[in-house]
Amino acid sequence: PDIYSENGGGFGFLNIDNTDGTILVPKSSHLELLAGGSLALKATNVEILSPITIPGGSLSVLAYNYSPFTYAENSLDPIFSTQPAPAVIEGYGTISIGPSMLLNTVGTGHDERSISELVSNTRRALDGGAVTLEGFSILMDATSGIDASGGIGFSGRGKISKGNGGSISILAGKDPILSTSAGGILQLPRTLQAFSAVKGGSLRIQAP
Repeated sequence: PDIYSENGGGFGFLNIDNTDGTILVPKSSHLELLAGGSLALKATNVEILSPITIPGGSLSVLAYNYSPFTYAENSLDPIFSTQPAPAVIEGYGTISIGPSMLLNTVGTGHDERSISELVSNTRRALDGGAVTLEGFSILMDATSGIDASGGIGFSGRGKISKGNGGSISILAGKDPILSTSAGGILQLPRTLQAFSAVKGGSLRIQAP
């Protein structure tokens, strides 16, 4: 359903938590949230097969190898801390990004000059947003990419406004909550960028 656009539901902040299950963003379902919005996906495995665009917003994807619910329950038992660390669960904790997929949090562009076609663009988030991927394994297709570049705008008198670059974090090699569950695989995409005409963005990579 169209729950993201201003003409639809208008939701700018969406949190999908299926911690003990899986999340699939299917093909041909291009998710485009409102400028400055956020999308959080949490599951044992997350597969993204369609582009995601959140201008100047935040995208967070977490994939758990060890269930947070099980961890919380076991932590109540005093004996738990004295036991050997739980074994890695095969096939859990994987984030998969499909071919040619772009995770896009580029800042907005606006132009208030009378000659511009963007004169009616009122939703603004000039700074590039944040993209965080955290899981035991992160598998990004070689043709995919992440872009958190800053935007640019023009006032009615032609004054230029420039947004800062955003942040990209790709954290693989261990479970998000159970650091003893270590290993996994990291496959990086073709493109990682967070350009800006003012201040470039930041990149953090954690590999197994």
